[in-house]
Amino acid sequence: MNKLSVLQESYSATELLDGSRTAFFLTFWLTKLFSLLQRTSSMLDTAIHMLVARLPKNKFIIKNKTGIFAVEAFDDSTTICSDYFEEHLRDWLTTPTTQDVFVDIGANRGLYSIIAPTRYSYAEVIAFEPNPEVVHILRENISLNNLTQKITVHDYALGSNTSTVSFTCDPLHKGGGRIVDIQSDNILQVPVRVFDDVVSIDKASKISFIKIDTEGFELEVLAGMSRTLTNMLPGSCLMIESSTPDDVNQLVSAYNFKLEKTSHHDHLFIKKS
Repeated sequence: MNKLSVLQESYSATELLDGSRTAFFLTFWLTKLFSLLQRTSSMLDTAIHMLVARLPKNKFIIKNKTGIFAVEAFDDSTTICSDYFEEHLRDWLTTPTTQDVFVDIGANRGLYSIIAPTRYSYAEVIAFEPNPEVVHILRENISLNNLTQKITVHDYALGSNTSTVSFTCDPLHKGGGRIVDIQSDNILQVPVRVFDDVVSIDKASKISFIKIDTEGFELEVLAGMSRTLTNMLPGSCLMIESSTPDDVNQLVSAYNFKLEKTSHHDHLFIKKS
């Protein structure tokens, strides 16, 4: 199925629960067009950012087969909260021998946090999202799906030590927010904590699956999880987005995690006995 057919199917299958249908139609298709044009040249990318900054930022509540989501005009939320987004990766969540605790590091708007209990029967979710522009939407989406009793949200980043770091995010691509090594008054500062300081040994032994999508900060996150990785049980899994899989593999193999699958920059590791 080509991309246009996928988008048409996604739009047709989306139920609008709150907001103007006309406005949603226009913003849905304009957002996809803008995204396409942005890739063609830096000049167009700059022009589109300037245009979108002047357009109204309508908010909508949508429902699809994945769940119920709050989405905004002209950013990537209608993609990230769609039925087709990372569809080929979702069934990796069936891999662990048990579906107990699911950890979502870089939860963004909560797609994985939501499908873990609703589609894959995980008993509990612990989500981490440091972007203040996104974490309130994450909490709203959790509430919209009646999952506040199952999902705990932490609004800070994770790393190898407790600190404060610079965080940048393209307003049209909030799914790509990342930590950067830049100090500036114009760049957001977010707190960082160590995973092993946040999650108890007892809880670590109940973790079935950890998903890490931190836009290049994954090695720092893993460096703060040594106790957790040691105490996770055989059959538990790590799903890590990384462009340096050899470095990740070297780190997690020390805890007996073995690479099971790879799809582009996403890698699935299983802990062996």
